[in-house]
This record gives sequence, C-alpha cells and structure tokens, in this order.
Amino acid sequence: MILRSRTGEAAAPLWVAAVLEFVIVAVGVFLGLQAANWNEARFEVQRERVLLERLLADFERIVETGDLYQPEIELQSPATRLIIDTIRSGEEPALEGAFADALERVNQVWVNLELAPTYEELVASGSLSRVQDDELRDMLARYKRAQAADVGLIAGQLAMRDSVVVERAVRYRIEDTGFETSNIPVAMDWDALVAMEPHLQVMLRSQIQRTQWQRATLELARDIRDALRADLEGPATP
Repeated sequence: MILRSRTGEAAAPLWVAAVLEFVIVAVGVFLGLQAANWNEARFEVQRERVLLERLLADFERIVETGDLYQPEIELQSPATRLIIDTIRSGEEPALEGAFADALERVNQVWVNLELAPTYEELVASGSLSRVQDDELRDMLARYKRAQAADVGLIAGQLAMRDSVVVERAVRYRIEDTGFETSNIPVAMDWDALVAMEPHLQVMLRSQIQRTQWQRATLELARDIRDALRADLEGPATP
C-alpha cells in the first residue's frame, strides 16, 4: 500500500506537467496564428493604401485635365447656336468679333476624359476586391462605363462634323497656339454657310449631348477623387 501510494504521488506531477506543456504549446500556436493573421491584415491594409494612393494620383490628373478643357468644351455649343441664330437673322455679318470666334469653335471636337490606369490594372488582374470601400468600387465602375460610352459619343460627333465640312463655306488659317490648333476664319461664302443650317442644327444637338455627358463624367471624377482622399485620411493600420 505504501509503495502504490508513493507511485501515485509521483505520477500526479507528471500528468500536471504534461497538461501544462500541452496548454503552453497550444497557446503558443494560437498566438503565432494570431500574430500571422494580424501581420497579414496589416499587410493588406498597407497594400490597399498603396492602391488608393495610386488611384488618387490617377484621378487628380484626370480632374486637373478635365478642369483645363471643360471651359472650352462649354463654349462649343453656344458658338454653333450663335452661327445658326445669325443665319436665321437673314443678315450677313462681318467676319469679326463673336461671329468669327464662333466659326473658329464650330469644328472643334474635344477628346473624352482619361482612363484611370490603376483601375484598369485592378480589373485586368482580378484584384479590384482589394479596394474595400463598396461605394468607391461602384463609382469607379460607373466612371469606366461613362468613359467607355463617351467613345461612342465622340465618334458620332466626329462623323457629324466631317459629313458636311464647314470648310466648304469658310476658309481658315491654321495656327498652333501651343494649347491646341486654332482655325482662324479669313474668308466666308455666306450663301454656302446659310445652306448648312440644317446640318449645323444636328451638330448642335450632338455638341450639347456630349457637353452634358462630359460635365457629368467630370463631376463623377471629382467625387471619386474626394472619396479617395477621405479614405486615405482614415487609419493606415487595422
């Protein structure tokens, strides 16, 4: 009896030690996994931040370019409308002032807003899910669709402009201003221009449509830029 009792007493500490060792190992594994998960989450946050910074750089450039060209785009349809109104007045104007400026602008077709290279890369690589903000992803997708749709609008406007060439009625002097190519009117066949009124009306409709589209797309680009700025002002770590 004495021997068995002492054996039991000796075995108890071994059992406790085994349990403690198991607990220590289990806790160590758990803490290791938690640390790995935390490091991975931190890496994902940092990687998303880099993507957001790249997207912000894209859209800051897009908005800057849009703000540069939009005032010129807004002047196009009023110029065409002025030519139409002048034709309907029945009086041949002098080739100067606002009328000459309108003849210079009537043929202009401005390019659409730029693509966002980082967004294109994310879509192509299937990595768009790295952008955690659902609303931002939706805005990026809408911008892509708007930009793609404008490709069709600009093609239509170019075809409309070139189907009946205004140069048949107006002779221009071409100058490079450094910002764009200017078509400065130097002579005009008034009767030929009057005959173009129906075509100018169709051109006007196309210009108004594209101006409205460009205006809305530029506003969406500003919203995306502002959303990116707001996201980047948040915490950089989980």
